Amino acid sequence: MANRSDELRESRSGGTCHAGEFETSLMLAVRGDAVELGAAEQVYPKLPSGYLSSHLFEGAPAGRFVPFDRISETGTLGDPSLATARKANES
Repeated sequence: MANRSDELRESRSGGTCHAGEFETSLMLAVRGDAVELGAAEQVYPKLPSGYLSSHLFEGAPAGRFVPFDRISETGTLGDPSLATARKANES
């Protein structure tokens, strides 16, 4: 069964993690004035382990934290350019 995120997500797998499509949509809904979409960069990093996931809704076989600055120069994991406040309000 698909979850609601699958209906709203436009980014490919890995596009909804830290500062990606999902989190940026939430920020647009609650503090749109604090979001600079013109500065949004799409980042799909190569993860250092198969035990990591950069997708909030798919998960990984086991959890392990890696500081974002070790896998993304910008801190973004995903595609914030696809974010809209509508997605947050409809989820």
